[in-house]
Amino acid sequence: IEATLGLTRYETKTSTVRLAFFGALDAAIPGSDRIAQIVTLYQGRDQYLDLYQLAETLITTDQLLSLWRQHHVSVVERIIGLKRGTGGSEGVEYLKGTLPHRCFPELWDARTRMGTAY
Repeated sequence: IEATLGLTRYETKTSTVRLAFFGALDAAIPGSDRIAQIVTLYQGRDQYLDLYQLAETLITTDQLLSLWRQHHVSVVERIIGLKRGTGGSEGVEYLKGTLPHRCFPELWDARTRMGTAY
């Protein structure tokens, strides 16, 4: 998969989890609007309990990964300052660029669409 799609090992693992989750979501709640499917999932969480719990686990994992990234940026800056990073990367500046990345942005976007109704 990695070579075929040109993905890193990390991206392949994330993509595999994404494919599995969204495959299960499609099977349970057919549709072409991902955010609408997730809103339906959350609104019918009792009906889709296993999938709902998986979605909550995925967004929690996403949040924890984001917190780890923030911590990692601080640790790297403390250790090497603003020097180039290992492997010739931009170091801290590169890491700061990864902070907004989310593995499951659709789960976050669904909360915006749900608003206060959730």
